[in-house]
Amino acid sequence: MTLNLRLAVVGDVDAICAIETIPAFRMFVGSWPAEQHRELMANPDARYFVLADEHGDVGGFAILRGMTSVHKSFEIVRLAVKEPNKGLGRVLLKACLAAAFEEYRAHRLWLDLFEGNERARHVYLSAGFTVDGVLRESILLDGEYYSMLLMSILEDEYRQSLLTPES
Repeated sequence: MTLNLRLAVVGDVDAICAIETIPAFRMFVGSWPAEQHRELMANPDARYFVLADEHGDVGGFAILRGMTSVHKSFEIVRLAVKEPNKGLGRVLLKACLAAAFEEYRAHRLWLDLFEGNERARHVYLSAGFTVDGVLRESILLDGEYYSMLLMSILEDEYRQSLLTPES
């Protein structure tokens, strides 16, 4: 099965919400009501991307925000796949990097993730992201505070990563 990256449409919102609410992702991926996704999808400051097969079935999605920033600093708000451990997250991340830096001319792409999300941290580091810092105990979930890592990659680092063979 081949998955291709495309801009999401309103008809993808139910699939996006379904991926967000997979129980195993609760600690790593936030979830919003469908209406909030539809509103953000209509906002010129955001771009929604989906990995979809030839039948339109969504295998993953990502949300970029900051598209109208004069600073050209874009945020990956969310990146999730339906079936982890199959390399789809890496494929989706690479597509988001290409879109941000090649198509939308970002200078900087940043994200935050739960400090304990080692699988995602590894993927981001291997894609050229750098840890910028920690937002200590910034998220309250089920009565407990969690820290978030801030990570980013600059355009010149992205371009350099294209010249470096993958290990």
